[in-house]
Amino acid sequence: MVVEPNPSLLAAARARIGDRAVAYHAADPVAAADLVSGKVDRVICNLALLSFRDPEGVLRAWRNRVKPTGRFCFSLSGTYFNVLRDQVTPQYVFIQELHRQGLLPRGLPSVERLPNQRSVEGTLKGAGYKPARYEVQEIPTARPETEPGGELYNLMRIHPALPGKDHRDAVERTLAALPAAAPAIASRGARWQVVHFVAQPALTPEELLLERFGGGPPG
Repeated sequence: MVVEPNPSLLAAARARIGDRAVAYHAADPVAAADLVSGKVDRVICNLALLSFRDPEGVLRAWRNRVKPTGRFCFSLSGTYFNVLRDQVTPQYVFIQELHRQGLLPRGLPSVERLPNQRSVEGTLKGAGYKPARYEVQEIPTARPETEPGGELYNLMRIHPALPGKDHRDAVERTLAALPAAAPAIASRGARWQVVHFVAQPALTPEELLLERFGGGPPG
């Protein structure tokens, strides 16, 4: 089952995944948990969790939809995550440059103020999970970031950083601003990183007993 509140992104997922998914739903991630009957082996959330209004609420909503031996797997962009204090992505540098130039009213927080492994694992525990795995993946790029075909260039064509009269105008404004950011991206040694978390439901003593002797936890 695929859940995506944005209709255009849901259509893109449908085109890519096709019949491998049993259903597609344009739904809020919390409400979508009620669409699942029974329990599932895996929930996968790709580069979206921290963009939700209430990430812990989303985690809580899905906790009782994951089997005790199942996994909640999610990835976070290194742009909005503190991997290490000196590691930033080209997108992070570009947004900061747009803010410095007065083109964006707000920049991103300093790296030290971004979520990190400890804070995200604390959120997981607060939502009823136990962290099982953490991994940092570096994504190599073959072309200069600010030129056509570069990762940052391609990303800004989909999700422009600057506002505009419409999507096309926003993309044109954003791409026009890219070349000026190239020196800053190079000087910061910016590189793309994605972090991956895997968590399992942390069963209560009652749920452990029910799982062992009564056929599984309630819900």
